[in-house]
Amino acid sequence: YDENSERRVDPSRLASFETRTRAAAIWKDSLYLCIADRIEVTNFQGTVKSSMALLDSEGAPSCLAVAGNAAGAFCVVGTDRGFVKAWDISRREARVQSQGKRLAPAAAGCRI
Repeated sequence: YDENSERRVDPSRLASFETRTRAAAIWKDSLYLCIADRIEVTNFQGTVKSSMALLDSEGAPSCLAVAGNAAGAFCVVGTDRGFVKAWDISRREARVQSQGKRLAPAAAGCRI
């Protein structure tokens, strides 16, 4: 939907694929998916472009949020062991912005 357009365009499905994910987010032309012990970054057809790993001690990703602006973009993940970890996703390769920090003994079912 183009906000500057006089004519409204209804969204339409461009592609579909099957995946098992706990949570997902969209940023620009990528999907960020919580799969097993990592975050997979895919295109809209499901092709994996890259992945962002978590340490075994940090647990499995259970929720995530992606946000940014012209100055930068970040992906923040919460795990089932109460850790939060952040990546800078404004560049071609994601870079760990903050090592996993434990915020709670358990954050199972957390929501962002």
